Amino acid sequence: MSGAFGKSDSMGRFFLFWGPNVVSAEGEPWRKHRRIASPAFNSETNTFVWEASRKLYKEMASVEGWDNKDVIETPSVQALTFKFTLIIFASVGFGFPFTWANQPVHEGEMSIHECMEVIARTSVFAAAAPSWAWKLPFAWIRRVRLAYDTMRRFMHTRVSTTRESMRSQVEGDTNNPARDLFSLLVRASEDAGGKIGLNDNELIGNIFSFLFAGHVEESTQGDDDALVSMTFSSDFSLVNLEYIDQVPEVYGKLDKVLAAFYEGIRMFPPGVFLVREAKHDIDLDISDGGERRVMSVKKGTCSKSLAPEYNPYHFSDPEEFRPSRWYRKQQGSDGKDESEEYTAFSIGPRACLGRKFASVEGVCFLASLLRDWRVEPLLALQTNGRVETVDEWRERVLQATMNVTLGIKDVPLRFGPSTGWAQAVSLLDSTLYVHGGLSDPYNSYSYTSAPVISDLLVLDLSTSFNASSPPWKLCSSISSPALAWHTLSAFSPTELLLFGGQPGPNSMTTLTTNNDSAGLLSTSSTTNPYFFMESNNWANEPMRRMRHSSSFTAGKVWMIGGEEADGSGIAFNAHYSFSPSGPQFVQLPSSSSAPPDIYGHASLVVPGGRLLVLVWSLNTTQNPLIWEPLSISNASSPAPRRDFAAVVLSNGHILIHGGGDAQLQVTYSDGWITGYQPEPHGLEQC
Repeated sequence: MSGAFGKSDSMGRFFLFWGPNVVSAEGEPWRKHRRIASPAFNSETNTFVWEASRKLYKEMASVEGWDNKDVIETPSVQALTFKFTLIIFASVGFGFPFTWANQPVHEGEMSIHECMEVIARTSVFAAAAPSWAWKLPFAWIRRVRLAYDTMRRFMHTRVSTTRESMRSQVEGDTNNPARDLFSLLVRASEDAGGKIGLNDNELIGNIFSFLFAGHVEESTQGDDDALVSMTFSSDFSLVNLEYIDQVPEVYGKLDKVLAAFYEGIRMFPPGVFLVREAKHDIDLDISDGGERRVMSVKKGTCSKSLAPEYNPYHFSDPEEFRPSRWYRKQQGSDGKDESEEYTAFSIGPRACLGRKFASVEGVCFLASLLRDWRVEPLLALQTNGRVETVDEWRERVLQATMNVTLGIKDVPLRFGPSTGWAQAVSLLDSTLYVHGGLSDPYNSYSYTSAPVISDLLVLDLSTSFNASSPPWKLCSSISSPALAWHTLSAFSPTELLLFGGQPGPNSMTTLTTNNDSAGLLSTSSTTNPYFFMESNNWANEPMRRMRHSSSFTAGKVWMIGGEEADGSGIAFNAHYSFSPSGPQFVQLPSSSSAPPDIYGHASLVVPGGRLLVLVWSLNTTQNPLIWEPLSISNASSPAPRRDFAAVVLSNGHILIHGGGDAQLQVTYSDGWITGYQPEPHGLEQC
């Protein structure tokens, strides 16, 4: 049955608008185009795409002013992804030095960016309109004609100059070889030569098919759909935020970002139906295990496959956003949900040549964005003054649009730092660092089961600010681990000790009973703080723990209590000091006056170097170290609590606020202050 069905003439008409190409061709001409075009889509090109995408994302953030903002609101994320994809195709596709701030103009007319926007929105008109329609005296038609004429001149000029450059190049000269798709395609055509090579119209046709098809399908589909789907899922733990700085490893390890990308395209596929035409009469065997049945198909009959991505035979619960269907490790017994045969990139010998190109760019964009920001819906204000709910937002946004491909309405999103609890907090000079924790923006989890995040927030306390909108800065440290219930302790002008914590589900940590939770946060670069996670048993470190406390005084970090990080609830009664000069962890002496196996507590250093673990005391300036019990001079005291906030004020008094009871069933909002002269005396409720 090979060759019995092929593209109908009408299906290829649009791409023939610019010239014969691999998308529109059939039979032997298609094999010729495929033979020339395929080598351009190689691993080196994919590496180039990754490098260019990483660079462009950083430039986009800088030009858009994201580096100095803690919240970004965009009424249409397509405005970002459309421009992002255009610049990637311009640089990787044509070798042009496009930047986020500037795109070139051809002969002083319309910019290529503007041309592509116009062409993307008027392609149906261009393919269907008769020649006389292009001459109608309407302003929008004149603008459309200018866009197409400018693009055509641009492409012809580019083909001509590239051919001349390659023909004049000294044979064997391999210095600084061109890496862009266009140059690779021209080179392959020149090497083929004669009738085997491609003429100018065929080169233009192929480049247009790559540029337009990829730009329209990816910029209006993949990144947007995955971002929208992220907000629907309310589960940021599904994204692998480990960002390893080697190109071959990064893309392969970001499997959950890739799964979200695939699932977004599945839910809003650019092509919702596939049309094939019978090229000659044929009998199809449609038997179903019983009596043989034959269906005769006449030449010219069209077969339409409508939205296979929503066929429950291929995808269980097709209307549900479920990236896990693409996880190799979760492949079902029949393998249907794992199969990539039903993605928007088609299958078989005519599958999209640029599939890897598009997925590498999309994964890089998504991983970079989700590493830096928490994505959530930008909710609209209703006419009655009420803010719409997330479900209402979904109903409003999840509306398809149809042009040449299936699209989606404008997607309003909000990017902000992840809010949550169970963070590690430390004050270094006049800078406050807040790291990791648990985040549940849509109230979908319990207090202990919410996703673990890796955000590092920095707040400069050296200048005044409005307490209702503190100027938090989200630092994009690619080395930041996802942890909760851990500690950060500043011990030098540029270094903090990270210890313990509950790791995230995508962490490289598989056993929480190892001695491998210590790390250092270097702040020598204020714009790029960096985490260095140490090896197992570094500096004689103790076993990983969480909900412990840490404080710095007398040149050491003092760590008290905590519980095992496996969720068992087993608490530690062994306490440690960390000496950076060693470096070395040393267990503190135990006695009947020492704190028992406790967690969810607080430890504070008061003037004079005394460490308080309410209600125990350790004078860190004495040798030997001796724990002493504390007594409070009056009978007034707060209810017993855990996970509360405590801080030493500038006058030496201690402020306690909030927390919960031992079972985490009651949450407290009260505050208490006690003095220390040299022992706690008198608690007063705030």
